[in-house]
This record gives sequence, structure tokens and C-alpha cells, in this order.
Amino acid sequence: METLYLYDNAKSQRHIHHCERCEFNLTQRFFAFQDKGDPVSNNPHQNQPGATLPQELPQGMAIAALVTGILSLTLCGIFTAIPAIICGHVGVKQADNGEASGRTMAMAGMIMGYISLALTLLAIIAYVVLIVFVIGAAAAGGAAGAAPAGGI
Repeated sequence: METLYLYDNAKSQRHIHHCERCEFNLTQRFFAFQDKGDPVSNNPHQNQPGATLPQELPQGMAIAALVTGILSLTLCGIFTAIPAIICGHVGVKQADNGEASGRTMAMAGMIMGYISLALTLLAIIAYVVLIVFVIGAAAAGGAAGAAPAGGI
């Protein structure tokens, strides 16, 4: 291992440790010193000054659509199905415009919201039909039972 001495702004001395064979910068890996780049080395593994990592896009609407979609199928029905549909549409639009990521999560939440809305509407229709049938049967049974008693 070879030690090179460089000066930062001519005030302090810092040690940079390199592998003799491949010139790999060992300072960051083993000695936990922050390395700001060595202008002498041609090492591709070394951090370059000013390097930035790509920033992730926000996924807020997609996560909201997914959570409300799951809740609409399991607990809350129509109360969270409508927000799941709205958040899903907004999340898909943001993902298509490049403003956010999470298009798949937004689509999943939106689909679950539509399924929950359809199931809730089918349940309401079934209850209405059942109530009409029961009331109709009770009225028909009451009228049929009242006629013979009144004729005697």
C-alpha cells in the first residue's frame, strides 16, 4: 500500500491510500475519510467532485390510491373506494407527465376502488330487490289470508 500526500487549500495535509496494483482508493473504504476526488489518479472507482445521484420522484398519490383501494376492499367499502379512484386517476396522470412515479401502484389502487364500488352498488341493488320482494310477499300473503276470514 502506498500513501500519497496531498494538500487541501494549502492548510491541512490529508492521507490518501491507494492499492499499488489497481490504484483503487482505499481511503473511503477502510479509513472512513471523505474523499473529494484525486486529480492525480485515473481511477474510475473514485468519487468525483460534484457527482449527484438521480433523485426519486414522489409517489404520494400512488401510495394514497393503493392504501385507500386496499381499505375499500377490506373494511370501508364506498367510503374509501371513491378516494381510491380519484387518487388513482391523479397518480396515473402525474406518472404519465413525468411528475411522479408509481404508475402501477396508482393503477392497482384505482382498479381496487372500481371493484369495491361495483361490489357496493351490487350489494345495494340486492338489498333493494330483497326488500321489495319481502314487502311484496308479505302484502300478497296478508291479502290472501284476509279474504277467507272475511268471507265466513
